[in-house]
Amino acid sequence: MIESLVREQYVRSVDILERGRLTDGVIIPSEAECIDILRDTLTDAQITHIQEKMRRAVFQIVPQKPFVDFMNAMNLLKKPEARLNSHLSPYVSQRFAKMPSNNEVRIGFVEGNVRLPGTALIMFPMVKQEEIYKRSLPEGVSVIHPRNYALLQCDRTIDVNHASVLEDNSEDRTYFPGAQWERISVEIVHDIPNDWNKRARWRSQIMKVVQ
Repeated sequence: MIESLVREQYVRSVDILERGRLTDGVIIPSEAECIDILRDTLTDAQITHIQEKMRRAVFQIVPQKPFVDFMNAMNLLKKPEARLNSHLSPYVSQRFAKMPSNNEVRIGFVEGNVRLPGTALIMFPMVKQEEIYKRSLPEGVSVIHPRNYALLQCDRTIDVNHASVLEDNSEDRTYFPGAQWERISVEIVHDIPNDWNKRARWRSQIMKVVQ
């Protein structure tokens, strides 16, 4: 199953990186290398999550470049209906500027449904949603990272009616970053932790470092 997902989506994943100008200074692993890495490192729990829990598993190759490069990629590859470039709120822009970057490449799968269904989590404040959702994830499965989310938006328009929460691995819980398609562009903004949020959705991902 993992091999077939990679084979079906490898070319498209590389194409998005090339058209988004995200390949400079990066060694992109071959299709065979991606298959070997994932076959050797995915646990049974991670494979089960991909098979049974991910709503449309999307294979991605993700250079660990600064997030501004991913904003540029979204603007280069924006859809015809996008009348404005993608937008970051000032707080999110400052927070994501602190995101560690290097020449590493990660590969794996993200949950890629255009619209994620609502769950009981929407009845709780963001901090409670996070606690409940993360408790449901097997080891090695995490909330979607901003870089991965940007590549999803480069691929196709997602979250037309509801925002997805993004995990940048920061300990800052002043706000929760979230993103969606907001009528004419991709908006990446933030939510107050203790406010109820009836629009939030949670996407999972499984990523492996390419050595």
